[in-house]
Amino acid sequence: AIREEALGPMHPDTAMSLSNLAGYLRRTGAPADLAAARLLHERALAIREHALGLMHPETADSLNNLAVSLELDDDPAVRSAARPLYERALAIREQVGPKHPATAMSLKNLAIYLEETGDAADLATARTLFERAMAIREQVLGPTHPDTATSLTDLAVYLEKTGDPADLAAARPYYERALACTEAALGPTHPDTASAIHNLALYLKSTGDPADLAAARPLYERALAIREEALGPSHTETAASISSMASYLMCTGNPDDLAAVRPLYERALAIRKEALGPMHPDTATSFNNLAVYLQGTGNPADFAAARPLYEHALASREQSLGPTHPETIRTLNNIAGYLQGTGDPADFAAARPLYERALAIREETLGLTHPDTATSLDNLAFYLEGTGDPADSAAARSCYERVLAIREQALGPVHPDTATSIINLADYLMASHEPTDQVTACSLYERVLPILGDTLSLDVEKTLRIKQNFAMSLYQAGRADDALPIIRDVVTGQHRLTGDTSLESASALMTLAVITDQTGDQVETEDALRRALAILTEQLEPDDPATQWVQRRLAELTAKPSVEGGGTYSVEDK
Repeated sequence: AIREEALGPMHPDTAMSLSNLAGYLRRTGAPADLAAARLLHERALAIREHALGLMHPETADSLNNLAVSLELDDDPAVRSAARPLYERALAIREQVGPKHPATAMSLKNLAIYLEETGDAADLATARTLFERAMAIREQVLGPTHPDTATSLTDLAVYLEKTGDPADLAAARPYYERALACTEAALGPTHPDTASAIHNLALYLKSTGDPADLAAARPLYERALAIREEALGPSHTETAASISSMASYLMCTGNPDDLAAVRPLYERALAIRKEALGPMHPDTATSFNNLAVYLQGTGNPADFAAARPLYEHALASREQSLGPTHPETIRTLNNIAGYLQGTGDPADFAAARPLYERALAIREETLGLTHPDTATSLDNLAFYLEGTGDPADSAAARSCYERVLAIREQALGPVHPDTATSIINLADYLMASHEPTDQVTACSLYERVLPILGDTLSLDVEKTLRIKQNFAMSLYQAGRADDALPIIRDVVTGQHRLTGDTSLESASALMTLAVITDQTGDQVETEDALRRALAILTEQLEPDDPATQWVQRRLAELTAKPSVEGGGTYSVEDK
């Protein structure tokens, strides 16, 4: 107000004040503030273009600021308008100096925009831009400058998202260098150092390597300790570290760690409610995280308590972020998944419109071929497959096929998400028992196993399950001899993993029995059935259908030792 009065509404300093106020409003995240920020950024840009010219560096600043505001809009047409603004800002700054730090910032901003479009060509271009920004900062600012550390982190995050195993491995040294840079520049107890430690911990947790998972723990603990000391026990960044620590403990498989999860999530929620308010997006994240934990404890009271937490998270995100924001859609999917699993027919029916709503919003806001749209299709397909309605089952197949096509196009043929889509479609086809579907399922399993070897080799349980399904699909397609070495390998793998004590081992042994019954090896069939029965008797009730089937098959083999074939039980994972 002072500058408008003293200097006039078109003065560059007035534009600066408009820009500063807009930046503040944008950071609140409130829809009304975001709308007001956009108008202020538009005014600031108009002033600078008029007073300073179309190619002035401060005009580039306003172009960049307006682009950031547009990116936050729910309307895809509005978001797409950010691209030419980022490109204009970059062109201006490159003219000022192709190796100027401001040019590096524009390269980074455009890269982040392109990274989120879902377009494969844009994703490839984003990599080049991130690499250019990092090279500029290393050369101009030095290898240990905090901004160089930021570029190292940006590139590491990008590499981690591509799904390429080589890129995933390449991300590690960037995270490590970013931590070393930050620590050297700011010291071992600076909050930014805590952020760099936290980023490396998140990476190590994601690799699937047990050694990396163990190495992540002291990093999470150190980041939390720094934030508690430097920022205080009630700071929102401290809450973020507490929440991340809880998420880590959920993954270790240690019962003591699992018991520690709930109080951590509750503490993070309490901090955020107090510091940010009950309707803030970060508070909604804490409501969601606690709900996910409670849903999975196996305690009926905890399961029931998760529901109002999910509902609050959804109401909060709808109010603070809007009904079509990505975080709102994620919460819709979580609630739909919860309702699908309650066992109540009314809840099961209520899940469907939530899945359909999430899909419709993503198709509208992101487009028909975006990877997040594929995720919503996948969720809906899984739901439709379970309704028991033949029309829904047919629709599920169409969804699975669409998901695979989208992910192959957007992410490439060997991305982990593409592999998951191949598996989902193969599992669906195998369950149909149609001969042509069995042949297609076999080819899909054959296609995915090499991908699993490259991208998910450390996920032993998943690989064994896929191999078991592959063996069963070969058997159902009349290729029992081809299935036999595969299922033997699965039985051996399960024994190494869990011993002859788990239901997964029993399932593999039952599948082996079915296949060897077909190939005529009665001795191996009986041995597999007896080993499976020992596990099932220990783990399940006597009247369980699987236990009864094994007992019946053993009785039949004992009564008629010369009979071959006859194994028709459809084995499913327990």
